[in-house]
Amino acid sequence: MSTERHDSARRRWLGRLLALATLPVLGVWRAALAARPVRAFHAEKLDETIAALAGDALPLTSEKITIGMAELAENGAVVPVKIAVDLPEVREIAILASRNPVPLLASFELGPTTRPFVATRVKLAESCDVCAVVRTANGVYIARKAVRVTVGGCGTIS
Repeated sequence: MSTERHDSARRRWLGRLLALATLPVLGVWRAALAARPVRAFHAEKLDETIAALAGDALPLTSEKITIGMAELAENGAVVPVKIAVDLPEVREIAILASRNPVPLLASFELGPTTRPFVATRVKLAESCDVCAVVRTANGVYIARKAVRVTVGGCGTIS
């Protein structure tokens, strides 16, 4: 019986140790979630969204950001887009649509060893400029590409 009590006490001790070990991990997740661009996702105008993403920095236009997408999108509900960046120390890539009700379509936080490239599909309400806002260790950069949408992502014809 004393062996059973000893095993039970050891299991309880290991369980508590495991619970304590997860606390720092939970704190990291909470901090990571808090750092998301919440204000940018709630902005309803393109300028407000860019300001929320850039913070105090003034976004500079850069030719080192490539927006890969068709100039004519027949269906705005599913528009493939690729963003490639040839800048050092990229920390975040955000994709925006100038005429969507909520301009911020996606935001990707990149690790220090991650290749600065993202590919996804976005919904465009109508013909507009698609923007890529890139935050690096040295500043914030932006690139734009005009896209004509035949049938908007909300079922409207542009």
